[in-house]
Formats: sequence, structure tokens, C-alpha cells
Amino acid sequence: METKSVEIIHDDPAERAEIEILRDYTQVQGEDSPVILVNPAHGNEPYILGTAIAKGVSDRLAHQGLGRAKIVVPLLYGDRQKRILMEENPDATGLIHYDEEFGEILRDVTFQNGNFSQHLTQINKHYDEVQRMLKQRFSIDAENFSTRNLGSNEIQIFSPRNVIATVDTASRVMVDAPQRYFAFPLLISELLKETRKAELGFSDADLAALIEKMLRVESGYSQVFIPKINPLSYRYSEDLLQQPTEVDGRDRVYTPAMKKDFQRSQGKINEPGIYVMFSGTGSIAETTNKLIDAAAQGGLKVYTNKEVEGSTPVSLDVLTDENILAVLGRAGWGTGWQVQNLALPWFVAPYETGDDPEIYFNNKTIEALKIGKILTDSDMSPKRLREVISDFSVGMQGINQRIEDEFGTLNGIDFIADAIASDFLAKK
Repeated sequence: METKSVEIIHDDPAERAEIEILRDYTQVQGEDSPVILVNPAHGNEPYILGTAIAKGVSDRLAHQGLGRAKIVVPLLYGDRQKRILMEENPDATGLIHYDEEFGEILRDVTFQNGNFSQHLTQINKHYDEVQRMLKQRFSIDAENFSTRNLGSNEIQIFSPRNVIATVDTASRVMVDAPQRYFAFPLLISELLKETRKAELGFSDADLAALIEKMLRVESGYSQVFIPKINPLSYRYSEDLLQQPTEVDGRDRVYTPAMKKDFQRSQGKINEPGIYVMFSGTGSIAETTNKLIDAAAQGGLKVYTNKEVEGSTPVSLDVLTDENILAVLGRAGWGTGWQVQNLALPWFVAPYETGDDPEIYFNNKTIEALKIGKILTDSDMSPKRLREVISDFSVGMQGINQRIEDEFGTLNGIDFIADAIASDFLAKK
């Protein structure tokens, strides 16, 4: 079919730039489109983080004249995951593809039901079979695989030969790719070794078996990115610059918090208060009920991400409002990185036996760096709650200043995407 081109002249530089961006995102690409696979662990944050980094890398490679890489993410959590990905990436829904079969393959090695002991047993039981299925789906000589576009839901076929890289966010398994990049709070082998030393009640045999598997997976990473504030930073609270740049012969690059740089805002909520991020664990629920009573008596509102008697349900974007004085939640970095970049005090519930051991170490770092506190019953009087908020309000500001001085930014997504794109182009 014959096509005709029409020249359109735009004198406004801003308008020209806007059209160029639009063209980048909507250009039709054929079977030669490069692909970046996101290979995440359990939970929302791993696939959110991996997709954000992959999108940043895709943008940078396109800027250098390469084809804009499509992003393929395993679908682990159905419609909820699709909704979150669309909310997080409203300008790139046509770039992102979800892979239902990839998600099904990973299900047998995904942490579920809050029981880490079962998770260890489950991984060691199904590990070899899951690796076999991943190799069958993504190895260079495998058949084409199908995905669905996040924006249109249309099926798209990709060749494994077009996979140029993976972004691994704490995945327990490996996907074949020319370049593999790791970005998360800590390498899994390192976390498991520290868990053995801490004697948190998990099977030593299961931990040892998984450590051996993770060392094999991690040996092939092109680069490893670890945030400056991480689960083991409590050991270096006097001087974060002393954190090791090599562990088990594996070099690492430290980064700012693995979120964008948030700006404080006004007008989203009218009364000062505390935001509670529910994660479904019992300790958060119990602590929150006591917190609601203490806050109400102290003249503070409690805002939550779900319906809880005595609190006000609001969307997560109110975190940026200046009336949010502190955040309470399980000590996971999906919440923590937002709190960190907003320089808010971070209050957490005690570690629950059997939970992901990362939470145990995160709690230690939060208290050692004085960026927050494990809330206890003694903190739940109105007067003490006000004191605790005041005591920790400056802690995160000091941390952020040191990070910005070292890296020149608080935006860990941009920092990592720049580094991966540079590494990829150097090896191309």
C-alpha cells in the first residue's frame, strides 16, 4: 500500500519536543524490537521497581538511536498488578507487556502466606523444574513467546533472541539474557547468610541449599545495584562510606533510594496526621489500633490505605502532603524509599517470627540510623507519640543530604537507568 508523507511545520520548540516524545512512544515496531525482561521477587515493589528501571533504560537507549525496547513483566497478581502498573506508568502503557505464562512459571518459587519457612522448602523443592521451564521459554533457541500489551490487551509475539537484558529485582531464579542486572536492597545470598547467623528459627539445611543456588544465579550479573541505605547498613551507622563495595567476590554499585525524588505538596489533606500503610500482617493491625487512639487523643488524624475504624482512608499520593508528619508500616522498602525521599520519620511494627528475614534487618537499620523507630506500647500515649515524631523528624533529612552530596541526586531510578544504559552501550 502506497503511503504519502505530509510535512508539518512547528515553530514552537516545546510543541516539537512534545511531538517527538509522542512519536517515540507510539512508533510501530516490528519483530526486531529489543526486549527487556523484568524478573522480580514476590510482592508489589519488585515488579514496580523493575519496570521503572527498564523503562528508564529503554528511554535512554532510544535517545542514543537504538530501537525503543519493549518491557515484559510476569503477571503474578492478576488485575491488581495490571492496575498498579498502569497507575505507575500512565505514559508508557503501550511499552509494557505482561506475560501470564512467565508469572505461572514463577508461582512455585514465590513467597506466599507470610511463612518464610515454607518459602524456603518450596523453592528448594521446585527450583530445578522452574529453571527448566524458564530456559524452555526464554533461551535463545526457544520458540517465540506471547504476551499482552498493558494498554490495549492485544497479544504480541516476541522472539527470545530479541531479549537484550533482564532487570532482576531479587528474583530467586535466572532467565537467560546477554546482560543481567540486579537492583534491590540486598543480594539474596547475602541476606540468607545473615539470616543463618541471626538464628531466626529457619531450617539451616534449607538456608544452606538456597544460598548455594543464589550464588550461582548472582555470579552472572553484569552489575549489582544496592541502595546506600539497606538491610545491613545498621553495621555502618557511624560511617556509611565504610560499607563494602565487594561481597563474595561480587562488585556492587551503591545508589540513592530506588524511587524518584518526591516533592512535598499542599492541599491534599487539611489536618496534620500520620499515614499508616497496611501490609496485612498482624503486628501492623494491632499497632495501628493503639496508634489511632493515641493520635486522636493527641489531636492528630490517622490516614490509612484501607477502611479502618477511627481512621481516614486516603490514596497513597497524600504522602507528599506537608500535613503528613510520619509514616507507619511494615519495614519494606517499597514504603521506605518513599518515606526516605520525603524525609519523613518511619515507624515500623516489630518483626514477626516467620516473616521475611529482610524485615528483621530493616528494623535494625531504621533504628541504628535514627530514621525511625519500632513502635512499642510505651510510645502509644499522646504525649510520647508527639515526642517520637519530633525526635526523628530531622534524622532522614540528614541522611538525604549525605546521599545527595555523594550521588548528586536522590532519584535512584534515574541513577540506575543511567548506569545500565552506559554499561549496555559500552558492551554493544
